[in-house]
Parts: sequence; C-alpha cells; structure tokens
Amino acid sequence: MRTKYWTDFGIAVVVVIACIVGWFTGYFQRSNDYSEIEKMLILILAFSVLFGLRVDMKGANRWEAVSAAFLGVAFLLAVVLLVFV
Repeated sequence: MRTKYWTDFGIAVVVVIACIVGWFTGYFQRSNDYSEIEKMLILILAFSVLFGLRVDMKGANRWEAVSAAFLGVAFLLAVVLLVFV
C-alpha cells in the first residue's frame, strides 16, 4: 500500500480508539445543543467527505480501498456519536 493509505488507516484506528474512550468516559452523554438545521449540515458535510473518499479510491488496489473505506466508516461513526448521542 502507498503511504497515503497507511496514513488513512492509522487515522481511522485513532478515531475508533477515541470513540471507544469517549463512549466509556461518558463524553458523548453530555448534551450537545445542536439545532436540527446544524445536525443536517453536519451530516451533509460528513457525506461529502465520504464522497470525496470514494472519488479518491479510484485507481486504488483492494487494500487501499479497504483502508479508505475504513477511514470513512470511522469518520461517520465519530460524527454520529458527537452529534446524535
């Protein structure tokens, strides 16, 4: 794999670990005071980042695509936990 995709994989692992630590320390149970419009805008931003990852995966081999997809899923998990929990 190229360095860029190893970096994507490393960032995804860090995001997942941060989500797990945040879940067990009660970080996500604090009230978030986001209005409905802000939640929609955050979701649109998250899906635009995921679309950017999908476009970025063109020309990647299988493992590079899996690495970028893992980063996308980890990012979406973090967004959902921060905004909707």
